[in-house]
Amino acid sequence: MLADQHHPIVVWLDDLDRFITHADPLTTSVLAGLMKRPGPVVVVATLRSEERERLRGGGELNRDARMLVALLRGRLNEAVNAWRLVADAGDVPMMYLLGLLELQRDPSRLTEARTWLEKAAAAGTARAMNSLGAMAEQSDPPDLSGARTWYEKAAAAGDTSAMYNLTRLLLQEDLPDLAAALSWGEKTAASGNPEAMRSFAGLLANYCDPPQLVEARSWLEKAANAGNTMAMDDLGVLLGRRLKPPDLPTARSWWEKAADAGNTAAMNHLGSLLSSQWDPPDLPAARAWYEKAAEAGDTLAMTNLGWLLARRWDPPDLPAARTWFEKAANAGHIGAVYNLGVLLADYWDPPDLPTARAWYEKAANAGHTGAMTNLGALLTTRWDHPDLPAARTWFEKAANAGHIGAVYNLGVLLADYWDPPDLPTARAWYEKAANAGHTGAMTNLGALLATRCDPPDLPAARTLWEKAANAGNIEAMYKLGSLLATRWDPPDLNAARSWLEKAAKAGHTGARELLKLLPPPSDPPDPSGGTASD
Repeated sequence: MLADQHHPIVVWLDDLDRFITHADPLTTSVLAGLMKRPGPVVVVATLRSEERERLRGGGELNRDARMLVALLRGRLNEAVNAWRLVADAGDVPMMYLLGLLELQRDPSRLTEARTWLEKAAAAGTARAMNSLGAMAEQSDPPDLSGARTWYEKAAAAGDTSAMYNLTRLLLQEDLPDLAAALSWGEKTAASGNPEAMRSFAGLLANYCDPPQLVEARSWLEKAANAGNTMAMDDLGVLLGRRLKPPDLPTARSWWEKAADAGNTAAMNHLGSLLSSQWDPPDLPAARAWYEKAAEAGDTLAMTNLGWLLARRWDPPDLPAARTWFEKAANAGHIGAVYNLGVLLADYWDPPDLPTARAWYEKAANAGHTGAMTNLGALLTTRWDHPDLPAARTWFEKAANAGHIGAVYNLGVLLADYWDPPDLPTARAWYEKAANAGHTGAMTNLGALLATRCDPPDLPAARTLWEKAANAGNIEAMYKLGSLLATRWDPPDLNAARSWLEKAAKAGHTGARELLKLLPPPSDPPDPSGGTASD
């Protein structure tokens, strides 16, 4: 029965002497046979030193028993020498184990390990074929073609681990073979391994176009009902975030099952669900789940808890938020390092800019582009004696790493803070951000073209402001209305009034004031050609 099961098992051999002196003793061949099952096997044995000396003195340890004891005691060199004699005599399971043992003893002895694994594979040992596939995949450089060949041979022989590895490999190739991956993934899942079911569900949900969410849900439910807590968590994500409309009560139920079993990712998802999606939000329950995960060492939960306490709690508990951010930051969570900068610069009263700068610099030096951007802004607008060259350096690093906000900020820095302004370079950065969809950059670029270029380029400014205004930028609505009312030739007062009304309705005071200065709308022309009468 064990040979068909995939879950891990632990073989506990308490007082090993009882097993090796039995009439039908445990041998390395028996152990090798046990290791051929699909699931992982851990063997733990105890042998009291006095018993070992007694057996050795009494001559009760035969060669096979000595090999077994050497292996279990971690004396790999002795075990290898003894096992080689058995493998040389044609023992196929021993060939396989010897190949694995050579890798365990010295990973640099790849040739020796490969030789024994190839002999076992040639004799039909599917797990040896799978191991050879893994060796090829992990070689330097990786031999993906060789890995695929070995995985396919092992999978065809029924090795479910090889099916799993083959599915994964087929998605990583330069030209992913989704059809083959789906085929092998389904075979692996059908073997009854809950982790394989979960993996196949991920394939259906994340690689298929369109996503096969119904089928993915079915496989996740099977894995979850088999006790796989990661499948429970994934099922919550599918139901709560991928399904349209979301099924939040069922998502919550699965996350709670996973969380009660100790899954900290599910605890995080429960905190997010209850604070952001539940109606009405249940912040105390969200805080409790975040705290449970944070106390288990989950740094993401520490960070989420910090923001819950800083932004959502009433009244905010900034000291507690800072404590959780610092715990996560000290544990290496770069997002928490960045968040400490935000907390101390934008929420602390009074702001602690030197400490915020230190945290931003730490996150920026670790590659966090948001920290680079915020650090540049701090040095530009909030630092006593602004350090514009340093700000420019940080903005450029973030911009070159793809942070569109930093691209926009470079335009602002060079147009509005640099002395003298560097308008050509500012324009180039604004254009880059505008082409990426940044409406603030479109708005500022329009202003630069309309008011700071000689001669002004009003048609280009109008185009940019229309694009930004149609995307919801209120300042662009105001500038567009002002342009059409005061600088367009001839003025387009109806279009100007329309845009100014939209901006005023959104709260723009300048738009309200300008509307007061516009003449009232003209009466529409009389279709009959006559004049209006009282």
